[in-house]
Amino acid sequence: MSSFTNPDKDYKLWVLLYQSRDHVMRVRENELQNFGISTVEAGTLYVIKAIGRTEGKVTPAKIAKGMIRQHHTVTALLKRMEKKGLITRIKDPDNKGALIIELTEKGEIARQQSKNRDSLHRVMSVFSEDEKDQFEEYLFRLRDNAIRQSLEIPNIIYDL
Repeated sequence: MSSFTNPDKDYKLWVLLYQSRDHVMRVRENELQNFGISTVEAGTLYVIKAIGRTEGKVTPAKIAKGMIRQHHTVTALLKRMEKKGLITRIKDPDNKGALIIELTEKGEIARQQSKNRDSLHRVMSVFSEDEKDQFEEYLFRLRDNAIRQSLEIPNIIYDL
């Protein structure tokens, strides 16, 4: 017997989650547009700063891990951010094949500006503090389970 209790309910929840994410992202994108950055860039600036504080050297691999993203996706993002003047990619003197990522002054200013999260506070204002705590717990559980599930999916290579 299947362990899925109500697949229609699961699908409905998935649709609601997707729609909510899409619209919350749109609200946040509109806010960040004032600072010339996207939500992904704002998150990346935050992760770069956090890694720098705790680990010193910031590498694309550490950023990918911190953002739960594929390395190649982060590499492309970092190239775009460098073109915008938000970061610099410097060859690591201790490891010739590696890069060190640093925020530029422009990147640090954008990171500071992105701390303004009024749009998110307005969106989340529909919840009480207790509801936010409970919702956070649910989202952590959902995210962690989705990560576990995605790791179980084999990488299939098709011979074309």
